[in-house]
Amino acid sequence: MNDRSAGLQEAIDSFPLVSWLSKHTRTYPNEGGAVVYADCPVCTGRKKLGIYRSKKLAVCGRCKDGGHGQGKWEGVANLPRLVKMLEGTSWRDTFKLIHALSGIPEPEWKPEEAPDVSIPKDAISLTSCHEEEPGVSYLRTRGVGHLVESASLCIGGKYHERVILPCYYRDEYIGFEAKAIYPSQTPKSLYPPGMATRKKVYTLRDWRQKATWAAVTESVVDCETFSPIGNAIGCFGVFKRGQLASLVELDQIKDLYWFLDGDAWKHVQSGIKACAPFVRNHVVPMPNDQDPNSLGTEGCGLLMESAREVRTDLDFLEVTHEWGKDL
Repeated sequence: MNDRSAGLQEAIDSFPLVSWLSKHTRTYPNEGGAVVYADCPVCTGRKKLGIYRSKKLAVCGRCKDGGHGQGKWEGVANLPRLVKMLEGTSWRDTFKLIHALSGIPEPEWKPEEAPDVSIPKDAISLTSCHEEEPGVSYLRTRGVGHLVESASLCIGGKYHERVILPCYYRDEYIGFEAKAIYPSQTPKSLYPPGMATRKKVYTLRDWRQKATWAAVTESVVDCETFSPIGNAIGCFGVFKRGQLASLVELDQIKDLYWFLDGDAWKHVQSGIKACAPFVRNHVVPMPNDQDPNSLGTEGCGLLMESAREVRTDLDFLEVTHEWGKDL
């Protein structure tokens, strides 16, 4: 429990329930009793509202059992909900009132510390490494050698012997992808715990502001494969619905070409459904055992020539059947 939650609970425990309630309805206090009865201020039932002192819980038998809540409540409410209902306040003002009447000061609002997504301290720049260093070789042989200038190699810790690829969203640094460079390393990609991979997308380092289309890919390396021919975004894995806002903010983009890995066809369908109200969507016949980087820039360009626009579920199902894909 954080400081704010603990402070609110203390204020609820100290709240002068009976004296406050007596301003809204007639109460029938009983010295030391576990339950205080009152006329229900919602349905007006005499002595129908029971207030449980220790739990700070209000229950009206008439509202709860007879359906007389008049649409305001279900006949059962904890203290904050009861105060909000009878005072007609917002939640924020409700909490302020509970603190004020209980005499328990409200803790100051403290902004949450930004998560640490900085480049690992035990990473060295690839520009300081020999050309035969596996990290440098990995990027160059995959056709994304332009990333060597900004990438690092981790030489210890959680990301040991992984290439560290800084991630950006329209020039804003948002974290990094720790990319495996050996087949024995799993998973292929790791991200710092505080990185918002479910909300943000990666945008091509050489993002073209005037381009009206973009390829949708999974990883940084897949995305950067498109650098010579056009715009692309990376989803840090498959597309997540929480990334929609970041994608829609790229408001110059009118057409998306879905290049998720060949075995992620069902995720293409869900991504298209999410994006359909905002852009035109196109699918490409990605081989099941391939990804954009393994196809290379030229191969991806050729696939775009076979792209099919998908507007409806029926369109998608027709392409799925024609291309022999599995859902």
